[in-house]
Formats: sequence, structure tokens, C-alpha cells
Amino acid sequence: RVIFVLFVFIVLFWAAFEQAGGLMTLYAAEKTDRMIGTFEVPAGWFQSLNPLFIVLRAPLFSVAWSKLGEIGRNPVTPKKMTMGLVLTGIGFLAMVAAALESHGGDAKASMWWLVIAYFFHTTGELCISPVGLSMVTKLAPLRLASLMMGVWFLINFVANWLAGIIGSYAESLGDLAIFGGLAGAVAVEVVEPLVEAKKDQATLKGLKLADADVIHTTVLADLGYIERKLARAAQLLDKPAEAAAQLALAQQAGVRFTAHKEDNPLVDAQH
Repeated sequence: RVIFVLFVFIVLFWAAFEQAGGLMTLYAAEKTDRMIGTFEVPAGWFQSLNPLFIVLRAPLFSVAWSKLGEIGRNPVTPKKMTMGLVLTGIGFLAMVAAALESHGGDAKASMWWLVIAYFFHTTGELCISPVGLSMVTKLAPLRLASLMMGVWFLINFVANWLAGIIGSYAESLGDLAIFGGLAGAVAVEVVEPLVEAKKDQATLKGLKLADADVIHTTVLADLGYIERKLARAAQLLDKPAEAAAQLALAQQAGVRFTAHKEDNPLVDAQH
């Protein structure tokens, strides 16, 4: 169940991230000022930013996770995924700024908005993609590990399909609505589990308090039971004949007393 809940988050991430190959490339070609002096940067070159940032930043992330792990501060996988979604949302906020800049007339947005967006999207990818498959192998039952790994890669198919559907509405809704909607959707997906986590913590705290009351009541009841038994044993010590009769009845019922006579007041009373 936990795996499939996390899969929903991953689908949204990849559906947003894969806009790089469609909507964001079209935006770079049609609504971005790509001039550097007299040279116009080809729109396709922006696709090279993701692998460039991966090569530059992946070693830094690897070292950072290792160092944090050595001191016991390495974030758990869900936190890393939440960080990835937050960074992806920031990237789309940069695209919202670009859409506002190019909104109306023949105005075009600065290409640096695209660079910023790709930077944050790639950073988010480094928080999610490398740890995702590892998470699946850890959480999935051993007999379903291979199947879950296949499902993980199937997510890419679903996410790319959704990315195409989302991008197809850009012409009718406008770039601003699409980029803003993706940023909002990511924000909701980040905030919702945090709110649920707060509720779960409050519920857990209430359960712990209730458990404490139950334990307290149980301990008091057990102490009362022990006190009564000790009082009864003390009485039997003063009445060897009655103690021997009760011991005989217990033995006839199939009860075996294995304690030494000094540990068992009934046996001690019999002697």
C-alpha cells in the first residue's frame, strides 16, 4: 500500500518533469528570447541542460548523502521525494515568471528563466529518481520485488502519457495556466501529506495517552491480584491441613507444581 501511495507522487513528478521534452521546448522555440549578441541559441540546446546539470551535481549529491549518513542525518526516502517535488514546483514558478514576462503582444521571456527551471527540475530529479528504485526493492515483499521494479518503470509510461495530455491544453488554456497549474498541483501534493502527517501524529499521541491509561489500570489490577494471592498464601501457611487439601485438588486437576518448596507457599505449607 505504501509503495502505491508513493507511486502517485512519482507519477505527478514525472508528468511535470517530462514537460521538458514537449511544452517547455515549444515555449523555448516560440516565446523565448534566445539571442546572445548576434547568435541565436537553438531551442534544442536547452535539452542539454538536464544531462549537464546531472553530470555536475550528481557527485555532489552522492557525497552529501554519504556524509549525512555517516552522522545519522541522511533524510529518509519519503523526505527526499518531498524535497524533489518542492524543487520541481520552484522550477515551474520560474516558468510562471517567464509566462508573465512574455504575456501579451510580441514580448518574449528571457531564456534564463528556462535555465533556472531546468536547474531546479534536475535537482528535484536527483532527489527522487536515484532513490526511487532502491525504495521499491526495500519496501516490496521479496516475492514481488521484480514485479514492483517493473511497475516502477511502467510509471514512466503513465507519466509521459499524462505529460502529453497536459501539454496539449497549452494552446487553449495558455502557458501561464499550465505552468501555474503544475506548480499548484505539486504544492498540493507536498502540503497534503504534511497535513495528514500532523493529523496522524495527533492521533498517535492520543493513542499513546489512552494506552498509558490502560497500562496504568492493568498494572494496578495486577498489583491487587498479587496482593490478594500473597494474603491467601500467608493464610495457608498458618493452616497446613487446608493448604495440603488445596494442593491435592490442584494435582488431581492436572496442575504440576515444579517450584521448590521455598518458592511455593502451598508446597511449603504442606511440609
